[in-house]
Order: sequence, then structure tokens, then C-alpha cells
Amino acid sequence: MKKIWIITIALFLQGCAIAMGPKFSGYKDVEADTAQVYILRTENGKPFDQWSAGRTGHYPTMLLNGTDIGQLKRGGYLVRTVKPGPVLVETETSFNWPLVPHRIKLNAEAGKRYFMQLNTGFNGLSGTGLVVGVSFVPIQEDAALPLLKDLTLSD
Repeated sequence: MKKIWIITIALFLQGCAIAMGPKFSGYKDVEADTAQVYILRTENGKPFDQWSAGRTGHYPTMLLNGTDIGQLKRGGYLVRTVKPGPVLVETETSFNWPLVPHRIKLNAEAGKRYFMQLNTGFNGLSGTGLVVGVSFVPIQEDAALPLLKDLTLSD
């Protein structure tokens, strides 16, 4: 019984793992010889998500071309400037993100912005416990801007 309480308290405390940086206040200028990559993670607010990876404090370390660029916490975003050419954005499996890596490859063009969204959620129960769904998808700028307005920097 004591172990159950310790695990419950640990999971509850991890729920505080939300992005705490400054609120999004607009796009940064894109230099003519670079591109920008925005990675978003919104609050889901769906029933039972508080028990899924979306709400228990689990957050991935994000890699950009193999380099750690920060942890993407709930309600947060990351933005990085990249050189034109092939770009690989991926989640890294770790203690805080015990899920398989998710990847997006793109060919960045100078002067452009690229947006991708990490979604997590509760997909139901199985014989072994909760089933968590994860998607990591590119999104269009017109879909990203309304979401960004509610997010804070996750650095």
C-alpha cells in the first residue's frame, strides 16, 4: 500500500511539468539565409488525459539534427533557427519520455517557417493499463498561430 501512495504522489507532482517561459508574443524575424522551426505542444484538456503522458509530467527532449534543443513541456513551444537543407526533428526516449521516438524530416528553405505539433492523449485501457496516443505532425502556419498565442516558451 505504501508503494502505491508513493507512486501516486510522484505522478501527481510530475503533473506540474508545464512550460514556464515567456508567453508567445509574435514571430521572430527570419533571416534571408535561414529558416525557422517551431515545435508546439498544447494542453489537451480531454477526459482522462491527466493520467496519460499528456498530463503526468512526461515530456520529451527534442532533437534537431541530433542536437538537444530543449524539453517540450505541456503548454509550451520551442523555436530554433536552422540552415537551409535537410532537417530532422525528433523526440528522444528517456525517463521523462518512455515512448518510442517520433520524427519529422523536412527540407528547409531559406526565409521560411516550419511548424510541427506534438499531441498526446488517453486512448483507453488495456489489460496492462493506460493506452497513450502520440502524434507528431507538421501543421500549417494558419493553424499554428492561434495555438501559439496560448503557449509559453518551453526552454
